[in-house]
Amino acid sequence: DCPDRASSVKWTYVGEPRTRAAAMRRANGKCELCGEPGFKQSNGKRYLESHHIIALADQGSDQMTNVIALCPNHHREAHFGERGEELEKEMILKLSTIERISGPTTLL
Repeated sequence: DCPDRASSVKWTYVGEPRTRAAAMRRANGKCELCGEPGFKQSNGKRYLESHHIIALADQGSDQMTNVIALCPNHHREAHFGERGEELEKEMILKLSTIERISGPTTLL
């Protein structure tokens, strides 16, 4: 007996890789929400995930003012947690503070 199968189509919005890379450089290995370092990868670098605060699918921009580097726990919570809306507000506030203190981040 074979298990039932279903076919599906999924659309994914792809952000600019340079924006993602610039957010990672800005974060310098630490979650921009909680400040904790990402776990160390086998190559010695810290692991973080980039996140569009306002999703591209919801007309969010692919600019540094909308992309934040998060630890995996906060990234999953932002997408699936009950505090999603609260985290969105916290992330917007954090990024506005970072940009005000350090100035705009370059993409190169």
